Amino acid sequence: PTGEVTGESMVSHQGLRWVQCTVVALGRFPTKAHAESSRRAFAALPASVSAAGRDWRRGGAVGGSRRLADIRRAISIEASVVRKGDILDVKGHKYIVSKVSDQLTNRKMFKNVEMKDIQSGNTKTETFRAAEKLQKVYVSHVKRQILYVEGSTVHLQDPETFEPTEVHVNLLGVAQHYLEDGDLIDLQINEEGEPVICNPPAKFLAEVASSDPARDQKSSYKKCLLTNGRQIMVPGFIEPGAKIFVKLEGGNELYAEKAS
Repeated sequence: PTGEVTGESMVSHQGLRWVQCTVVALGRFPTKAHAESSRRAFAALPASVSAAGRDWRRGGAVGGSRRLADIRRAISIEASVVRKGDILDVKGHKYIVSKVSDQLTNRKMFKNVEMKDIQSGNTKTETFRAAEKLQKVYVSHVKRQILYVEGSTVHLQDPETFEPTEVHVNLLGVAQHYLEDGDLIDLQINEEGEPVICNPPAKFLAEVASSDPARDQKSSYKKCLLTNGRQIMVPGFIEPGAKIFVKLEGGNELYAEKAS
């Protein structure tokens, strides 16, 4: 989208000077909500990048070769400000940060960053100097509807514009076993419009196909097989045919509650 800068002020944040500007969207948007979200997306630009403090003036155009995506791609952040949930581009691979800890060595501060490769799912820990520059991937949230799954490809569409999208089934993680055609999912996409993360619903409705006998129906847990072929542990009082809610936490499938 394209926008016009209508106001600006200088602010300081994380050791950088920023141009806080108001942008009126000029591009075409399917709904007013899209236009509003686009306006908010142009909230702040670093004054140190591409002479933004000089070029992004009242009445200046935000678009074309100087769109926000180009500015953001030029921004690096220090390792000292990396937080859990950030997405980093390290040597061409996209990683999501799962844990950050400090390390003091010879009176110098380092950051231990535990992160997971978004594409392969492999995890690794890297140590960076606190002042070392890292490339942060900026993402936005969009809703997409599942059309169907064909092999390892999930076919999606924008529920408002019907624009199609294809993602690898691995992007859905464990949720792929619970999502059905027609379900809505939340995707995080990068500046190029490429999906990088899927945020599944908090819990899923499932049906118990069979279960092991329980030693104690009040306190013990037992194995059960769901109709989708997944196995989870459920309380002893859950019987075959029961409807339950399953929550996903850290890639684990856990019993949440019995459906009423």
